[in-house]
Amino acid sequence: MNRRIEAMFQAIPLTRFMGITLLDERDDGLILGAPLHLNVNDKGTAFAGSLSALIQVTGWELWRYWLEQTVTESYAVAAVDVHIHYQKPVISDFQARAILPAERNELLSTLLKRGRCKVETMISVRDKEGEKAQARVSYALLRR
Repeated sequence: MNRRIEAMFQAIPLTRFMGITLLDERDDGLILGAPLHLNVNDKGTAFAGSLSALIQVTGWELWRYWLEQTVTESYAVAAVDVHIHYQKPVISDFQARAILPAERNELLSTLLKRGRCKVETMISVRDKEGEKAQARVSYALLRR
């Protein structure tokens, strides 16, 4: 199992029960996936709470890993504001994609100077048919 996913399972046990997997990782982004059968609702589609959790965890992991790779001090990552637009029901296994913003160097400067900053992250959810949800999540990055 991937070290990042095992660390996520330890930090947020719910993610193990959701069956979250790492589908793709790059220097500028991350895609996490989850199976429908572990996250299904009474209508046979993905439970909105599972979609929300995957969205928030994907951004959290994106920033947690970025901090781990970028700074030597310990920082916490917390979602502080979440806006999700559910476009269509999710009918199959699904994935959430988060990309680091282009201005991350400016964020790093603020973070190192103040010990905290707020970052807005766009995250999209897809299933086999295409995009199903868009989210804008603000995270607080805080020196411990």
